[in-house]
Amino acid sequence: MISAQTRLRLLEAALRLIAERGLEKLRMRDVALEAGCALGLAYRHFPGRAGFVLALYEELAAALEAAVPEIPAGTVAARFRFVAARKLALLAPQEALLRALLAAGLDARSRTGVLGAETARVRLRVQSVFAAAVAGAEDAPEERDQAGHVRLLYALHLGLVLAQVQVAGREDAQEIMADILDMATESVMSAGALRRVPAVEAWLGRADGLLGRMLGGAGAAERGGESGAVLRLLERRLRLRAGADRAAAAAGMRAVWGARLDRLMAGSAPIRLVLPGFPARPPNPSKVLGPLPDMAEWLALAGLRELCAQIAALHAPGVELVLCSDGHVFAEVVGITDGDCDRYRAALEEVVAEQERLTPRAGVRLRFFDLRDAFGGQDNDQDEDQDDPGGRAGSADGARARLLLSCAEPAAAFAAELERSPELQATVDGVHRFLVEDACGADPGLSRSAARRRERSAAKEVVRRSRAWARLIQRAYPEAVR
Repeated sequence: MISAQTRLRLLEAALRLIAERGLEKLRMRDVALEAGCALGLAYRHFPGRAGFVLALYEELAAALEAAVPEIPAGTVAARFRFVAARKLALLAPQEALLRALLAAGLDARSRTGVLGAETARVRLRVQSVFAAAVAGAEDAPEERDQAGHVRLLYALHLGLVLAQVQVAGREDAQEIMADILDMATESVMSAGALRRVPAVEAWLGRADGLLGRMLGGAGAAERGGESGAVLRLLERRLRLRAGADRAAAAAGMRAVWGARLDRLMAGSAPIRLVLPGFPARPPNPSKVLGPLPDMAEWLALAGLRELCAQIAALHAPGVELVLCSDGHVFAEVVGITDGDCDRYRAALEEVVAEQERLTPRAGVRLRFFDLRDAFGGQDNDQDEDQDDPGGRAGSADGARARLLLSCAEPAAAFAAELERSPELQATVDGVHRFLVEDACGADPGLSRSAARRRERSAAKEVVRRSRAWARLIQRAYPEAVR
């Protein structure tokens, strides 16, 4: 395993240079110089400039996968619209970079061509999201027909992506894309309604055959063997919003993670899981006894170790769980100090060490990763299984600034999406309620209405930064199961 920190520096530098110069003018030597590492080390992480583009594609695919639990109940057409709109929103902050990559993306001879052999894994990841949308729809077709639906939806979404890149920068771009998305959704509705007409069914069959040869991929599938057993372990721990359809959520999980687990469990390396969480204690004395972990964390960590042990029993090389603590990401926004985050993490590490001493789990390793690990001091690129005492040096303020610069969408773009997206509004509203409770608990003299006014902007910033942190985690651990 190689250093996540060095990978982050290289990818950050490369994407910036591609946006400025274009892919054809990118040189590995320039990327290494910009990232402050040796050229040989750059090639160890990325075999060539195409590797940076593929990493960006994987990052966008992972962000779309993260939206699967949010896909609303409804028809195939409605769920397609949600996924397609989310994909376009993810691409919007990357428009300059995508324009720089457009020529290579449309070149069948390019390693980064959207229908090329080396982008097949990305296509499968994105198709898995459409597979989740189809499998959980109220009008889902028979399982044997789902693969064809998925490929058609994926092809339709490619047209939407191309259209967005082409109209970017126009004053009426938003209106044009809204109309195109409406037409695409209506096409899905019409295809579903007309599928029983023999001539239409035959045409769709020919179209699916052609798309199958071009794209590959499949619909949601049941999985057997060890990967199926792991999925069932995870499925039992699904926590859903009130009123959510558990069967649809489970189908979505299988569609998204099944192929990934198949690949990981066929290898000889430990399965790596990542879990964002464990930031710090809230500054609310009515909720917690103090700033350090207590029995709540002990039980949570014990439960995670037990889950990892169950998975390790199915995969001999074992399991590594990386706990990606996001406390430093928004500490000052929610009234937590960076010192509190550091002390909380140190105490959690002591809890993990004590649990390992009391109840050893064969093939299980838990470790921590936070913002200062990502953007800390000098990284010597040693094996990640070794401790890097220099990796957490440096200012948390500086690390936050780098996170926002390299991974966060602009505040104006986030605000525009917030106006359009009921799902994003619901997320912000949930964080807002949480912050209001903490503000009132920390300051009993603060009225609830004053707390609501004060914390609204903080809630938006927490969500914006959380999305940036998710993007950074994908860059650092592209092969992990989140």
